[in-house]
Amino acid sequence: MAPLAAWFVGWLCAFPTLHPPPETLSITSPVDGRVYSTSSSRTTTLPLLYHTTPRAERICLHLSRAPPAPLPSQPAEEFRTYAQGCFAIGQPVRLENLIAGNYSLHASARGAAGDLLCTAAPVGFGVEEGTAEFVPSYEWRPVAAGQSVVAGLELQLDLAASRRRARIPPTWRLQVYLGREHGGFFRMDVQRDTPVGAIERAAAAQAARGRAQPREVCAALWAGLDRLAPSDTVEGAMLFQKQGELKIEVRSCERLPGAESPPAGGA
Repeated sequence: MAPLAAWFVGWLCAFPTLHPPPETLSITSPVDGRVYSTSSSRTTTLPLLYHTTPRAERICLHLSRAPPAPLPSQPAEEFRTYAQGCFAIGQPVRLENLIAGNYSLHASARGAAGDLLCTAAPVGFGVEEGTAEFVPSYEWRPVAAGQSVVAGLELQLDLAASRRRARIPPTWRLQVYLGREHGGFFRMDVQRDTPVGAIERAAAAQAARGRAQPREVCAALWAGLDRLAPSDTVEGAMLFQKQGELKIEVRSCERLPGAESPPAGGA
């Protein structure tokens, strides 16, 4: 029996030790490295969007600001505390009344007892008072001198006249993080007339495949704090312009219709 017992112990030890998934926190809005423009009030407001561990009960933020300067070369000692606070997971949070300058956002996830679970990579972004932003469209539009365009647009340059024009590609890839339990990133090639409902159905199908015990689930697409109408289109909902604000909520179908708050956290 001794050889058999030794073999059994060795067989058990051959299996890898199971560890709980790592605690994580990642910020998806504001976007690291992006420069935002102020509105007519000379300020801007940005939604906070993030993914975090299911054990998190609160997210704590520390936002510091420095005078306007080129990113990312500004010395750390020039930053001063601008705002800070802790919020319940799922509570809508906005970074409001941001004036021109450079910002550094630090975030941490806390447990029920206030214990630190994890921290996010710092997010650095800028706010500037610039020229009117280039408003992308699915039709070609001229880009004025001094205007910057967002990544992903199609560009044409007239070298003879030194003029540029840009448009949203007729087909582009939408990418939204669903969470580890729902297969990670959801990706779908969309066009201007693709219904929001078609995106939600495709996301729900991916989420259902990723479950250990497949069952019917439904999905809802949010842009910041706004639930998008399934009957709307990619163009009508301005999904290309709102890519940094998009989040897909996955729930059981009987719970989803009553959802009134955006899925601020969870991954």
